[in-house]
Amino acid sequence: MEMERIGVLKTVSMLFSMGDPKWIIPIALCMVGVLIAAWKAPRWVSDIGLVALIFGLLSMAIRYHYGTVELEEDLISIGGNLNPIPNQLPGPAKRFLIAPICGMLVFIASQVIALLQSAKR
Repeated sequence: MEMERIGVLKTVSMLFSMGDPKWIIPIALCMVGVLIAAWKAPRWVSDIGLVALIFGLLSMAIRYHYGTVELEEDLISIGGNLNPIPNQLPGPAKRFLIAPICGMLVFIASQVIALLQSAKR
């Protein structure tokens, strides 16, 4: 059981480190903000979680745009054929989903914290 837990934590930290730092760092700061706000300013918890979700979705939109432009340029330079080779797609697609998933996890955590705090009152 303990080995499984260590494996999960290692996997989460590996995924976190694979994400693009310019998106992962603000999302991580939002998570820290959620935890601090849960203690100091409970009304801000949901708002900070929403900011993390927006960062994640914005990262996905921007990376998708630049990824398609880059893929198109690569395919044109290969030989002018705009039909992507299937093995070109999964790697970048996995990496650009890391920040949105982290943003969604922070948002879910903020909503759970806000729900637990509202139940106390």
